[in-house]
Amino acid sequence: QLHRRFLPQKGTKPNRRDEPIGSHQTNVLNKEFFVPFWGNSPPCPSAPYHFQIQFHPPGLVLFVTFCKISSLTTMQASLYLDVQHALAEGPVWHDNTLYWVNITEGRLYRHDTASGNITHFDMNSAALGVALPASNGWWWTARERDCAWLHEPTGKVVPIDAPIPNLPPAHRFNDGFCGPDGHPWVGSAALDDSRETASLYRADSTGPLHIALTHITLSNGLGWSPDHTKFYYVDSLAHNLSVFEYDPNSHQISNRRILREFPDDGTVPDGLKVDANGHIWLAVWGGSVVLHLDGETGDILDRVELPVTQVTSCTFGGEDDRTLFITSARGGLSDEQLAAQPHAGSIFQVRTDTTGLPLVPCSLPPPQE
Repeated sequence: QLHRRFLPQKGTKPNRRDEPIGSHQTNVLNKEFFVPFWGNSPPCPSAPYHFQIQFHPPGLVLFVTFCKISSLTTMQASLYLDVQHALAEGPVWHDNTLYWVNITEGRLYRHDTASGNITHFDMNSAALGVALPASNGWWWTARERDCAWLHEPTGKVVPIDAPIPNLPPAHRFNDGFCGPDGHPWVGSAALDDSRETASLYRADSTGPLHIALTHITLSNGLGWSPDHTKFYYVDSLAHNLSVFEYDPNSHQISNRRILREFPDDGTVPDGLKVDANGHIWLAVWGGSVVLHLDGETGDILDRVELPVTQVTSCTFGGEDDRTLFITSARGGLSDEQLAAQPHAGSIFQVRTDTTGLPLVPCSLPPPQE
């Protein structure tokens, strides 16, 4: 016999009572199931309740707890561009156009929504970690092991002659984004199985990179809260999403705390985007999903499911900025896996009920044309 237990609301006198809710027979320990609520208003009105039942043979001892469960929405992403890249990443919606990088190809791609044409720009590098739009047709980029400017109208590439601190030979640049002041932030990734040897950098006004955070293994998604007081950050192989306090005057990050932990089960958190409500849309590599997370608690609000496993990143765009564009990868998948997910490495889309934050362009001065 199962009972529903009522707990007193805050400010009321203790008046706990139990009511029967039915019976359940099982030989499974610690069984969890959901029971809809009915009757008098509980402490969390109009919410489903979760009961965890623990059975302790030989007698039946019942422990019942309940808590509010948010109504999760599961959305299905659809194919947008069947590009099938090895490692599509870093999507950016700029000038009503979708851009992204294919990291291991060293190229920036552009999709013209009017004509449907896809063009690319070679960066003269074995890899391209990130590309961020600047002014007058220029893009600030972090290539495999250095930074460079790209002039989109001409395709001209201008390397930035500045030393990179703490970039060992087996490391390359990975994901990045512009901070509230327009200065690029970019992280590195250790490709030699070493742990906590990579770094997160911030570019100063003259171009050189300075270390903002160390003891990283695979630097990935990053972003800022709408009020610029929080900095969200993913070190993929640490299996967590962190949040820092961000000082918009000094541009320093501090007081790190873990917002959400992820299981070490072959999936890792990857790229992210912060929306106008201050919540986070986080791609999960190996998980076939983008998670919509509460920016304060890290709780899951919604899920976007994809027909591919290696989900890499996302960005908001489209005419009303409510379409989430999602990148993926096919590199490293077996023939059998590729047969099961033929669109791996392509770009997907899903409609949402929120918008992204306005894109902050790179504020560093580009080369003189």
